[in-house]
Amino acid sequence: FPRGDSYSITTLNLKEIVTQILSLLPDLSLVTEDHLQKLRNHLKESLVAKPWLIHFFDQTNSEKDLDLRKLPSMLTDYNVGRFDCLSSPNVCNDLYIFKKPAFILFKRSGHHEFYYGRQTSNDIAGFVRDNAFSPLRTLTPSDFPSVKTDSKPFIIDFFSPFCPPCMHLLPEFRKASKRVNDQVNFGTVDCTVHQQLCQQ
Repeated sequence: FPRGDSYSITTLNLKEIVTQILSLLPDLSLVTEDHLQKLRNHLKESLVAKPWLIHFFDQTNSEKDLDLRKLPSMLTDYNVGRFDCLSSPNVCNDLYIFKKPAFILFKRSGHHEFYYGRQTSNDIAGFVRDNAFSPLRTLTPSDFPSVKTDSKPFIIDFFSPFCPPCMHLLPEFRKASKRVNDQVNFGTVDCTVHQQLCQQ
């Protein structure tokens, strides 16, 4: 806190104390459409760029949003921001974000991966730390021409986030991608979003 400033805690209720303290933290920095494009290009071109975690939202949820304010201090080796899908719906549509809030980890080489776990700062931070440099990537229909012509074969997990066995497999799939990524590419396709692709 700035020197000389003081804050009074006005309750003895633990949950309310935590809420008051979190409300003093700065909100995640807002990423604009132009900034998002630039950071994605930078990640694609740079071997040393810090990965980005972006929180895509379309309305505020005060209690959950306060918890997310802890993320920058938990992820000091990464960039963290938020993107308003109401102000730029075309960007969210292009990323196939139809359910908000959504969290996407943008990685070096220009790939990205959706987060499907519990939406708490601890779980999200763990996902970022474990997967920021994993070669696993989220695939969309537009990726498939290059998937078919890539010099390395692809192993693709066609899954649903509402399928418990699928979600249990996902962490193991990520581990496998780290072990043999020099020989094989790994990708995931969300069949709740890309139903036609999954039915082919």
